[in-house]
Amino acid sequence: MTEEGPFGDYTGYYSPVDRAASRAEFRRLVDTTWTGKASPDSVGYRLVRTYNVNLERAVFDMLIGEARARYPNAEFRVPAHFSRAVSTLLDTEPAHLLARPYASWRELQLEVLDRTIVELEGQCPSGLRTCRWGDYDVVTIRHPLSRALPFLSRWLDMPGAPTSGDNDMPRVHLPGFGASERFAVAPGHETDSYLHMPAGQSGHPLSPYYRAGHEAWVDGKPTPFLPGPPQHRQQLVGADR
Repeated sequence: MTEEGPFGDYTGYYSPVDRAASRAEFRRLVDTTWTGKASPDSVGYRLVRTYNVNLERAVFDMLIGEARARYPNAEFRVPAHFSRAVSTLLDTEPAHLLARPYASWRELQLEVLDRTIVELEGQCPSGLRTCRWGDYDVVTIRHPLSRALPFLSRWLDMPGAPTSGDNDMPRVHLPGFGASERFAVAPGHETDSYLHMPAGQSGHPLSPYYRAGHEAWVDGKPTPFLPGPPQHRQQLVGADR
């Protein structure tokens, strides 16, 4: 059976029975694993987040369908904070903005849910229950030289690791994007302040400080903003001495 929606023509993935079972499993996992946090081990967060992203894209594509048809070479992007508009549309369900062949906004949401399930099952072959947020949101920091000379990766690159965070969160992080540093300082309370910095302070791969502090940045462990006791001292001596 071929259907048409904001994603274009496609062949149905499930029979009605299969869809019902997959939807029920999706909801069960959200109900039982949701913590409200973008933590590495959260299955519920990854499921809900993937669905929300797909829903925003589907609603946006539906609303600009006529403009896209008129200007096929134009680039259309889902605007920032579009989730607010989507929430309003789902609450009010304006029929005049609903595109064919949907009979209701609920039908649109169910199609997005089915496509989300297919997408996640493709990413998690062992089933939705194994779709952890940390398996998607992985830290990958590579040195420019290792891109050209991959055999140097073990010495130059930071080790990959699952991490917490997402857009619009204190710990801003997604694959290929993240905060260059995090710190909070209150005047007069500098001893209670913290600093996070990815990689290390040294740019020399053989230095013990090349990766110093990186693990704390990944795990979100607070490290002091103020310097500790000196460990090394460098003295410049004039030529006349």
